[in-house]
Amino acid sequence: MAVFKVISVPQKYADEDAYADLIHYCIRPMKTPGNFIDGFGVLPQLAAEQMQIVSHAYRQNHGIRLRHWIISFEKGEIRDAWHANQFAQQACWFYAERYQILYSVHEDAQNIHIHFVMNMISFQDGTRYTGKKKDYYDFLRYLNDIAALFGTYVYPVPPKEIGAPDFSDAPVIMIWILYCCPAVFQCRCSALRSPFVGADRIPCPACAQKSRSRPSNSCRRNNAASQ
Repeated sequence: MAVFKVISVPQKYADEDAYADLIHYCIRPMKTPGNFIDGFGVLPQLAAEQMQIVSHAYRQNHGIRLRHWIISFEKGEIRDAWHANQFAQQACWFYAERYQILYSVHEDAQNIHIHFVMNMISFQDGTRYTGKKKDYYDFLRYLNDIAALFGTYVYPVPPKEIGAPDFSDAPVIMIWILYCCPAVFQCRCSALRSPFVGADRIPCPACAQKSRSRPSNSCRRNNAASQ
């Protein structure tokens, strides 16, 4: 499974040099030997300057400047950096009609991962990205639609930042069920379904062990109850 994590460093990302510092890190040659770097609304080598131009043009050169998230794949989960690049391009389209985005596929670690940097200011009308919970979940569902094409799925590491869901008060067992249990996350027959992933993907372990073609009695009961 792939991990989706929003990186929140409010003090650093509100700094005037936030664009240049983060983008310089993301596109370093030692981290991107395959040079799988691209931008939507920006040229990778000029991304920092072009994002600053938009924020200054709309007089939004204050507050948090950018949104930074990472999608990290387990070793062997995605075939190679080229396929990760295809994943990244599709992921960017969720925001690309309104916001400038740069992504880079990092290959320097044991597992391939993708960094995304998005300007918080819309180039269309200068409005600031608010990061509401609905947007967070919509994007997560969108990522899982893409992940299904690559034979995997994405689960989130809940960030603690403005606009992202905070589960600090939720029971630990509920967090485990929603984020850590693959059987619940993509089960087509359990009464417990993930709020992030569409139905009818992968059968639960009970179904898989009972029969590859015939679901278990407990699953039939759950299906009947859901109908």
